[in-house]
Amino acid sequence: MINGFAIHGLASDAIDYFCRMREVGVKPSDVAYINLLTACSHVGMVEEGRKYFSQMVNVDGLEPRIEHYGCMVDLLGRSGLLEKADQFIHNMPDARKRGDGKRVANILMEMVPQDSGAYVALSNMYASQGNWSEVSEMRLRMKEMDIRKDPGCSWIDVDGVLHEFLVEDDSHPRAKDINSKLVEISEKLRLISKVYERKITVRDRKRFHHFQDGSCSCMDYW
Repeated sequence: MINGFAIHGLASDAIDYFCRMREVGVKPSDVAYINLLTACSHVGMVEEGRKYFSQMVNVDGLEPRIEHYGCMVDLLGRSGLLEKADQFIHNMPDARKRGDGKRVANILMEMVPQDSGAYVALSNMYASQGNWSEVSEMRLRMKEMDIRKDPGCSWIDVDGVLHEFLVEDDSHPRAKDINSKLVEISEKLRLISKVYERKITVRDRKRFHHFQDGSCSCMDYW
């Protein structure tokens, strides 16, 4: 149930169900905590994520697995707290055995060695800091390991003309109009859910979004 709530972006429901589980005397497993931390990550609940990570270790006496660390790094990274993510990784037991210069890269690559997302995210982080030598090293590493960044892509046929859209690509001649329309649709979904007291569910590539009472379950955290 907690995992289902996490997938659907319903972090508050995931937390509520987790608390109810504890109230009836069921001790959470490490998997339950992975699902709970994932739910927090999906909606940017940083303080809650930190709280439950600490509770897992100090209250339930569970030893964090690499998946738990991954959830926390993802949560902090998604929230723009790159220094906190770096500090969190540095405080991991294995981090002390690694050189300062590459500790983030090494640990993230161990988490998901064939997932381009980790490499791309780290490369973007280095780029934002102006650390271009590390950016080049990341790209070289991806090439050597034959890891390719596959951009999300979709097509639509309109009056016999095929339109292609790529993630983070504004090359389409009407990209500005399309993006404005998407924002407008989101605002209208909020309004409709509030005025007509309806619950509306839509899906993006990562999770479900539930519009209810004029707000979205993701709390505008895309």
